[in-house]
Amino acid sequence: MIKILILCVITTLLLAQNPKTYSSLGDVLYENSFNIEKLKEIDIYVQYGEKIEGYLNDIKSLKELGFEVDKADSSDEKKRYLNRLRELSKINDFFVKSVNSHFFASIKSSNSKLFLQMVNSKMLDTEKYRSEILKYYNLHSDEITPFDIMQNFLPTDKEIQNKVPVKKSDKKRQEEKISRIRESDRIHQEAMEQSLEEEVAKKKSAINDEKMKQLSN
Repeated sequence: MIKILILCVITTLLLAQNPKTYSSLGDVLYENSFNIEKLKEIDIYVQYGEKIEGYLNDIKSLKELGFEVDKADSSDEKKRYLNRLRELSKINDFFVKSVNSHFFASIKSSNSKLFLQMVNSKMLDTEKYRSEILKYYNLHSDEITPFDIMQNFLPTDKEIQNKVPVKKSDKKRQEEKISRIRESDRIHQEAMEQSLEEEVAKKKSAINDEKMKQLSN
């Protein structure tokens, strides 16, 4: 309980430090930049090291511009700030979609290390993909423990907390792997299509909201 309260206080303080202008778009970028920065620690994202560093520098400059816009209240500066928000949101969306893609790829290939990295990245909608995560855990309980997965997710599931890992024979594991690959192909395709549709819808909605705010000012 104490940890949850501390996290709530920290989150509130961080949000209070973000520019108020176009906050519905800005808050997402500013808060997610911390998670994108941590992607550099994952092997599969080493190739994006320079891109991530450049993005973080752009986010820092964008935030400074946002605070200036808050104070100046200039329509021209607001427009420039909004355009920059839209530009950088495309990079943010790239990494979000990338994490989703690697998440499903890890399930398909039974790559538990990559699976855990994506689940724990804080860039995956774990509530949305709860069933996929639990299913993968149940099939790989000899490789993964509940403590391997982010603590604000699994401890609420009694079936996970009470599950005792059972060792399986090589033949049984091979049969399950083949079955998982066939099933994950279907899940991956459906989930990716749904995820992309929702991302596009959310983005359009956010942009329309900001346009309406801008027109009303």
